[in-house]
Amino acid sequence: MPKILVVDDLRDSADSLALLFDALGHQTMTSYDGQQAVEAAQSFEPDIVFLDINMPILDGYGAARSLRQVMVDTPPVLVALTAVSGPDAKRRADDAGFDFYVTKPADFNVLITIVDDLSRRMENRPH
Repeated sequence: MPKILVVDDLRDSADSLALLFDALGHQTMTSYDGQQAVEAAQSFEPDIVFLDINMPILDGYGAARSLRQVMVDTPPVLVALTAVSGPDAKRRADDAGFDFYVTKPADFNVLITIVDDLSRRMENRPH
């Protein structure tokens, strides 16, 4: 099962999403700003990161770029999970290295589908 890092400066949002994935059997970790996320990811080595955009210290765009630089050998799937919307925000997310872009409030089924697809790919890759 994929390891999941949930990053949001709204602690209740991050903690709630992590609890939902915990209940499904995933190993999760939470961070509450982009810099914390980059540091946590290096030791936790998540397979997928749900990352808010508007955060203090280091925003989601900067965190995504940093994660792409420091996790070259084990790159996680990056999911922008944000209230920021519009074509410019989507383009900036693509430029920062996000794999998916989901606007809040997110349908949990969409998030589950992303994680389930990653789970299937992980199961089917050679060992």
